[in-house]
Amino acid sequence: QLKNLEVDFRRLDTLAKYGSVPQQQYDQLKTQYDVAQSNVEFLKENTQLPAPFNGVISGRYFEPGEMYSGAPNTQAGKAAVLSLVQIDRLKAIVPLSEKYFPLVKNGMETEVKIDVYPDRPFSGRVERVHPTIDPANRTFNAEVIVSNREGLLRPGMFARVTFDLDEEEAILLPSMAVLKVQGSNERYLFKEENGVARRVTVAIGKRYDDNIEVFSDELKPGDKIIVSGQARLLNGVRVEVSR
Repeated sequence: QLKNLEVDFRRLDTLAKYGSVPQQQYDQLKTQYDVAQSNVEFLKENTQLPAPFNGVISGRYFEPGEMYSGAPNTQAGKAAVLSLVQIDRLKAIVPLSEKYFPLVKNGMETEVKIDVYPDRPFSGRVERVHPTIDPANRTFNAEVIVSNREGLLRPGMFARVTFDLDEEEAILLPSMAVLKVQGSNERYLFKEENGVARRVTVAIGKRYDDNIEVFSDELKPGDKIIVSGQARLLNGVRVEVSR
């Protein structure tokens, strides 16, 4: 319709320059043309959905010309016109045994292998370590970001992730020395320094019978660890050590 009005207006505009058309007829057609042009610009501004990021369309839920209803129509239970997936950076959710919890850190580099590319490793990086342990299988999840600049990978592919867990010195203590904060996963113990009890937050590792590995920058070999009566201690109180 706009193109037809544009053709008619240009023809009439040429005639108007020679005085061959009534001014009223010219004004009416020009008004119609201006209104149609304004409507088209409005539709362009309000019917185009710019993507918030570069990606690929993974789902289309409406056909051209179909009325948008706003009813939930995706697996996530939300209303959408299109589903857009960002694939230049993919995320792998990796379950790990709880014994590795003290060793996996944000920013750690990993190697990722995909079954469809068995001879080509991809680089990954730990972006987030989930703070809780699944009580059913004693595992925690780590989120690994995988670079996919060449676009070879796709969401849903099976991946194997290798972590380079460097050897770390641990102190082996009687498990009774380690206490747990009620309602959280925080572990701590008390060590004696110059007759004063000092509370030290620790991470725990493997268990060996009645002993357990503990990790803390505040501990060193030779520290005097309180293993009896520590549940009633407060940080900074004076203690008398009996051997």
